[in-house]
Amino acid sequence: MEDKSMYSAVIVEDEPWALASLQAVFPWEHYNFKPPQGFRNAHDALKFISQNKTDVLFTDIKMPKMSGLELIQKIREYDSQIKIIVISGHDNFSFAQKAISYNVFRYLLKPVNRQDAENLMMKLKTELDSKNNALDIEKKIMDIPNPTFRELLTFINEHYTEKLQLTALAERFHINKSYLSQLFNQYIGYGFSEYITELKMQKAAKMLKRNISGTEIANFLNYDYVYFNKLFKKRFGMTITQYRQKAEEDR
Repeated sequence: MEDKSMYSAVIVEDEPWALASLQAVFPWEHYNFKPPQGFRNAHDALKFISQNKTDVLFTDIKMPKMSGLELIQKIREYDSQIKIIVISGHDNFSFAQKAISYNVFRYLLKPVNRQDAENLMMKLKTELDSKNNALDIEKKIMDIPNPTFRELLTFINEHYTEKLQLTALAERFHINKSYLSQLFNQYIGYGFSEYITELKMQKAAKMLKRNISGTEIANFLNYDYVYFNKLFKKRFGMTITQYRQKAEEDR
């Protein structure tokens, strides 16, 4: 059975030989990654990523119909956390500069050798592990040195089903809004909205294990059921029904 705790990656490369080479050169399993999903065009990759939890995207730049930069731009419109690796055969400063503006994790030139692949995977795993550890914030609130931010997080954890807004929270706790955003990134590793969604998904997973129905959970979290199921699948890589079945099998 597939381990859902492993990281997931997508590779987009229009040349079949180059796609196969990238799938082979990276030591996926050694760094807790599932075998990557490979796509030869950006449209199919975009559709997959929008429907499935994806931790890392590896993409070429020059591809027909939709370029790698266009793909990155579309993904960044709704996902600021996915790690993006640009792998290109073009040592072009303008490409690299544009990629950097979309907050890419690394820009690599083809061909990628095994040492570069090993170094990159090590850095990716360190980054992803750090982010995941930060998300277990309910157990770590008291370790945060900023007392006002601790109080704010406690408030969020008690009112996460309500329509919370960053501006209102900043005013309530007398914190500058921009500074509050910095605190989330510093101590949580996520932005405010993404933290709220992550908190809700973690709560939902715990409720499913207690045999509470998906409809009840969606209502409790103030989500439309279809949208809730979409968010849940993107976060955990499986539908609500599949997650419940797996939880029952693991008992």
